Amino acid sequence: MRTPTIRRWHIVAIILALCIFFGAATGFIIFYRLLTILFITFVGSYLYKVVMVRGLTVEAQIPPVQVTEGDSFERMFTVHNRSRFTKPWVRLHEESDLGGPSINTVFRVQGTTNKSWKETQVANTRGVYTIGPIHLYASDPFGLFQHHQVFQQYSNPLTVFPRTEPVPFLTRRTNQSSGRRYNLARMDQFSPAASSVREYLPGESLNRIHWNTTARVNRLMMKQLDPEQGEHLELILDLNDNSIQPDINYTQHEHAIRVTGSLAKRYLTYHIPVGLTITGQESLAIPHSNQSSQLEAILTVLSRAQNSNGSSLIKVLGSRTERRQRYGSIVIITSRDDPTWISELYPSINKNVSITVILIADPSANAHKMMPSIAYHLLPMKVWIYVANPTHPLNECLNRPIPPPNTHFIQSGISQ
Repeated sequence: MRTPTIRRWHIVAIILALCIFFGAATGFIIFYRLLTILFITFVGSYLYKVVMVRGLTVEAQIPPVQVTEGDSFERMFTVHNRSRFTKPWVRLHEESDLGGPSINTVFRVQGTTNKSWKETQVANTRGVYTIGPIHLYASDPFGLFQHHQVFQQYSNPLTVFPRTEPVPFLTRRTNQSSGRRYNLARMDQFSPAASSVREYLPGESLNRIHWNTTARVNRLMMKQLDPEQGEHLELILDLNDNSIQPDINYTQHEHAIRVTGSLAKRYLTYHIPVGLTITGQESLAIPHSNQSSQLEAILTVLSRAQNSNGSSLIKVLGSRTERRQRYGSIVIITSRDDPTWISELYPSINKNVSITVILIADPSANAHKMMPSIAYHLLPMKVWIYVANPTHPLNECLNRPIPPPNTHFIQSGISQ
């Protein structure tokens, strides 16, 4: 049950009642004079409050729709005073679940003038947030009465994308039939089909030039690959609750999401089709594509991703085996230390699908001693393994994998 609070004007009302009672009981003139003074103060404070809120309007710069975790953004606030009276004490407060210090400013605005200022906000944590509405408060000098007006509510929420870091291209496993070794930076060179050709754009990689057409038309022409027939990269982010150590849940969970977003950005920059599947939430799956909107779609899903006890890694790997194409590549990001899901990789390996596993390490442990059981089961399968420790730069963690037995390490990268 809500506990009632006593406002200042309640106290004044009680004093007025006491003055009336004692004035009637004793007949002393001082009680009636005190009653008159309090009554004038009481009514005057109320009228002052009414005058203070009249003629005030607020304009606030609309917050951005999308920002990246850790970024700051500025917004302009303007309060218009259309009345002739100066407002000596006005407080502006904006509701927000963004976290950090909220916008709460006290200011003075003169008659028929405007008051403008900038506020800086920081998006510290990924997610989807609501900003607004804005409350404008005004009060009398004695604080007896307070009045507030509610202004604009923004229709679009603020989406904070997970922070991404520069990462290298991951090494691709050896092709056992030909003896050739690839890395994922050159996937499009081995695509079985190109749907069309187009003109070369400045800054593009030269490894997809269609030389026959270039010689015929005497200008550089690029292969326009069909992502449904060619190479693609499938990211599988394991956020099932059982895959994350309970005592360091948050750190590993956020680092896994950061690794996934960084890889998606790296490969989509080079027009390599990327898809995303998140275990624990069956509905979070994005088909592979290299369209310009794909990175935004992936980062939007990652900004909302939460670990849960939904679909498991075993279930996801098993259900998607038939849909995988022969020339695809899979990157699994997980901190799971049990080997029960490894058997689901064999159908993909038999289809010449390259498998890379990125293990999210316990930040309090030695990276070289991380998850020995899972590494022991993965290495004989010639699966490339990386260990990403949240305390180390991501670029360093993904620069050199743990090489499978009887293979030579190939430095990942792309020819410029």
